[in-house]
Amino acid sequence: MGVLQGPRGPIRFERDDLGTPTLFVRDEAESAWARGHVHATDRLVQMHLLHALAHGRAMELLGDRRFARRVDRAVRTLDLQAGLDEAVAAMDPALRGWIETYCQGVRAGAADRGRPLPLRLLGVAPVRWSVRDVLLVYRVLSWFGLTSTTQVAKLAVAELLAEGVDPSALEAFLGPRSAHLDLDAVRAVDWHADEALVGMPVLVGGSNGFAIAGDRTVNGGAIVLAEYHMEIGRLPAGLYPVDIRYDDGRYLCGMSAPGMPYVLAGRTRDTAWAYTFGRADNVDVTVETVQGDRVRRGRRWLDLRVRHEEVRIRGGGRVHWTFRNLPDGTAVLGPGDGAHPGLRWRGLDAADADHQ
Repeated sequence: MGVLQGPRGPIRFERDDLGTPTLFVRDEAESAWARGHVHATDRLVQMHLLHALAHGRAMELLGDRRFARRVDRAVRTLDLQAGLDEAVAAMDPALRGWIETYCQGVRAGAADRGRPLPLRLLGVAPVRWSVRDVLLVYRVLSWFGLTSTTQVAKLAVAELLAEGVDPSALEAFLGPRSAHLDLDAVRAVDWHADEALVGMPVLVGGSNGFAIAGDRTVNGGAIVLAEYHMEIGRLPAGLYPVDIRYDDGRYLCGMSAPGMPYVLAGRTRDTAWAYTFGRADNVDVTVETVQGDRVRRGRRWLDLRVRHEEVRIRGGGRVHWTFRNLPDGTAVLGPGDGAHPGLRWRGLDAADADHQ
């Protein structure tokens, strides 16, 4: 049995043979703090690397590798940091305070364990984990993987349209909506732009789950199962198991993600929950007509938000990229004037909403 020195006194914990922690806490605030502490104790390298990737600094750490370049372009193209400060300010104060308590636990755990050797070798500076970082990590984990591959399918359809796919095949694939497509606009776009692929370089698996009502089981208990199809050989693993026991007899056990306070899938004495990838239609591929630093919307021309960013590369060297976004966040893919693909992810809207 170990002890964490929490802000309100000692917090007992123990680990099983696999290292999974069981935390003995008084309430939700202490649970959040203790969760942050063990995340930092066990996964600080993972959290810091994820933080660096979320800021578009993969090449700074790994050099000019194809994977690193693609990740940096994706993060910076979508501008994943946009609106985060406003989202933190708009949060319910009680929720913001609870997440801040988790962050205090992360900071305490990081201070107790010290700076890990891999971070020193890579030259990664310590991060003072904040509510903003929690929202940013949530965005990154939500985009990369299966959500980012949604755009690949839509871009593939757009390219087929531009190449002159047979109308009967188009109708079979898209149904009645195919009659309303502006094929001339689609065919005016260069869909082969490398910037159009702002996702993972390799497609990853899917997920599945099921639920069985209690009246269909032998003992009357409901069954919930979710299979994420994640690679178990990855080091470190993407998820982090945790078991929390409260003084009043309640418990909460399940899977968390280092860097965030939530139990993403788990159970209590009364409730079980899980998630799988739902392939929600939340990625839009559009055709944008650009002239200088403006984009056309109907009969109007709107100003683009233009960003010039310098990206450092490990081993020396720098690359300079320019990004253009519409007021609603849509990213214009490709340089210069004319018709370009646009990419909008609804996950950038109201960044605080998913956490409420």
